[in-house]
Amino acid sequence: MSGLIPDDTVEEVRNRSDIIEVISAYIPLKQKGKNFWALCPFHHEKTASFSVNPEKQIFYCFGCNAGGSVFNFLMQYEKMEFPEAVRALAEKYGIDVKTSKDTASSSISNELYKVNDLAAAFYHGILLKKGAGDAARQYLGKRGISENTLEEFRLGYAPDSWDSLITYIKKNGMDEGLLVKTGLAVQSRKGGYHDMFRKRLLFPIFNVRGKVIGFGGRVMGNDSPKYLNSPDTKLYNKGRELYGLSHTLDYIKESGYIIIVEGYMDFLTSFQGGVRNIAATLGTALTIEHIRLIKRYASNVVIVYDGDAAGELASLRGLDMLVEEGLNVRIVTLPEGLDPDDYVRSRGAQEFREKTSSGAKDLFDYKLGLLLGKYDKSRLEDKAIISREMLQTISKIDNAIIKSGYIKRLAEKLNVVESAILEELRKVKAGPVRVNTQSGRGTVIPSARASAQASTQADVPAVLAEKMALGLLLEIPDVIPEVEDILSPEYFNTPQMQRIADAILKLKEKNLSITPASLMNYLKDDKLSQIISEIAVTVDGIEDKKKNLLNCISWLRKNNLKVKLKNLEALISSAQGAKDNNLLQGLMSQYDHLIRSRN
Repeated sequence: MSGLIPDDTVEEVRNRSDIIEVISAYIPLKQKGKNFWALCPFHHEKTASFSVNPEKQIFYCFGCNAGGSVFNFLMQYEKMEFPEAVRALAEKYGIDVKTSKDTASSSISNELYKVNDLAAAFYHGILLKKGAGDAARQYLGKRGISENTLEEFRLGYAPDSWDSLITYIKKNGMDEGLLVKTGLAVQSRKGGYHDMFRKRLLFPIFNVRGKVIGFGGRVMGNDSPKYLNSPDTKLYNKGRELYGLSHTLDYIKESGYIIIVEGYMDFLTSFQGGVRNIAATLGTALTIEHIRLIKRYASNVVIVYDGDAAGELASLRGLDMLVEEGLNVRIVTLPEGLDPDDYVRSRGAQEFREKTSSGAKDLFDYKLGLLLGKYDKSRLEDKAIISREMLQTISKIDNAIIKSGYIKRLAEKLNVVESAILEELRKVKAGPVRVNTQSGRGTVIPSARASAQASTQADVPAVLAEKMALGLLLEIPDVIPEVEDILSPEYFNTPQMQRIADAILKLKEKNLSITPASLMNYLKDDKLSQIISEIAVTVDGIEDKKKNLLNCISWLRKNNLKVKLKNLEALISSAQGAKDNNLLQGLMSQYDHLIRSRN
């Protein structure tokens, strides 16, 4: 059972799911040969090493070793637990997941989603209620937010009460302690709980699947803080989410670029005006997590800064990270004192759209303009500073032609020879590559493409022979009865490989399908799924699979015998030293038996 989901249901979901269809909804895949390839979504890279095999229904990254089945992809990409991934795919493919009565409470994530959804419904109802929500609706009306937008994004209002949400949640049979876990309630000094949000307009924050994961609250008067967001929870992290992305993904994919604004109202006013390829950073600076989220859906980014923030050189860090991740960046600077919300309401959405297209500057011109406004390029010292700052960005550009063009333009702008800029570029040290450590965590077998590094428990030939033997058995499982003894733990050097071998035997005993995906489903272990993916890709393209399998098995048997003899030699030496003749006689008998079996 998987979180009280029957195994046969999990198997049906796996069989009905198409890993190409699922993954291509998140990242663009290109077919090369029988496999599909993409830039890995789990670590920074500039050359595609992320492979998806439609025949085996697995994915594997040759760069960071991330791998697994369609379930593992959703778990890693969407930060889901296994039952959540199964349910998400079941819903996609119209499969009824029948569970026992208490299944809904078996996953804390499901409970938190339910509480968030109840809270969104409660606050939305207050906003629509005559009397209680009048002031908030009037405020939204003055800001130009229509009833359709209000409904589509489930905007709400938190009344001036310390426990209205707590009372509502209790009436719906939910534990008030869950509100603390979602950030919707806080513990008081007296030991009880009180609502987190009071007298605030509320913006539910959705993940890309449209589930409520947090809230942003805005005062309508002069109280402070102006904005109050949910704290980080199991479901929500401000530095990883983009507001509105759940509603704009299709438009972003269709247009090929994304417009990034800062706040909730910036997004809502623009969206309402017809600007649909847009998302907001929840009022925070761009983080590397934001950028990797953007990269999943678009390769071109337009950043919109209001007039108050445009001169901030500190904002350039996020822009440099966009370049480092291989994205094409352009910047729009609005007139001083106007944010996107103001701009759209005063000048119209059409003019805003034009501003974000024809009025956008490339990062080179934008950054150089800021630097020239701060430093005097007629002074050699300032010229050196400008050069160094610009080269920090240029050094991160992968395309040699674009890089060469920027170097030439920088030399012209600073009135220096191009060779001087090239010399300075050589001095610029590239920053450390930012790697998402979530992706390769726990992999104990070296990559098949980098097998020069030996395992701490076995030499390279042993590791490769083990991987090839198991990989080929998954390719031709009908051979298992002929070589069943090789699946004994003694032939494998690591606990992970032993568990995989044992699982293959268990699947055979139960007369179940033996494939990489079914093996992952049986084991339900992220680390083992990565290893199984690596094992599976190790044997891709091998011809005469049975012959190669028998060769690997022969090598493993000889190696196993060699290890046993070596261990016995050590024991015999110890017995001789201790002058324990009885033990020595028994050990010598075992040794002779092994020698005869070898011959």
